[in-house]
Amino acid sequence: MPTTIEKRIFGELPRGCDSNHSHRRAWLFTLTNSQGMRVSITNFGCRIVSLEVPDRNGQNADVIPGFDSLAGYLAKNPCFGAVIGRYANRIAGGRYTHNGVELHQTQNQG
Repeated sequence: MPTTIEKRIFGELPRGCDSNHSHRRAWLFTLTNSQGMRVSITNFGCRIVSLEVPDRNGQNADVIPGFDSLAGYLAKNPCFGAVIGRYANRIAGGRYTHNGVELHQTQNQG
């Protein structure tokens, strides 16, 4: 089995979900290695959608909780598969409000 990379449309983003309206699609990239391991990653939040690894009998099993479509990631969910934090280093001024309480974070670049 050769190493492969596949790219397909994972879903369409609703209006207001992106800042650049020319990028309205979410893509799914699937990488497969010669040992049968397969990982699928979406560019929507840099999330690992699935990670299939062979067990001792060579049968693949998905070991990552996630959704089969973009709709699951657009709905309220516990950030399944997120590679980066919820705000991806975009907390303006190092502060935000959570449940009515203003919280302060260390700023790494002012």
